[in-house]
Amino acid sequence: MATVAESGVPGFAVDIWLGIAGPANVPPDIVMRLEQAIREASELPEVQKRLSAVGLNGDYRNATQFRELIVSEHQKYGTIIREAGIQPE
Repeated sequence: MATVAESGVPGFAVDIWLGIAGPANVPPDIVMRLEQAIREASELPEVQKRLSAVGLNGDYRNATQFRELIVSEHQKYGTIIREAGIQPE
């Protein structure tokens, strides 16, 4: 089966990502504790093994990096939606 890029949409690439988010204004010390716990859990060999078994790659990002990813994806898909003229129904 051909990829989307091979089917006539050059440069098409979609990454699927999952993350944990909290409400605005979570105290910085709580964010840091959560970051540490999530990072440690994501580095466990058993977690990596289970992710790999279902075709996923762990890519831990701290709160700032994850926020940057969300902003980047929002901008990317916003541009695609506007350029394609997609409207809500």
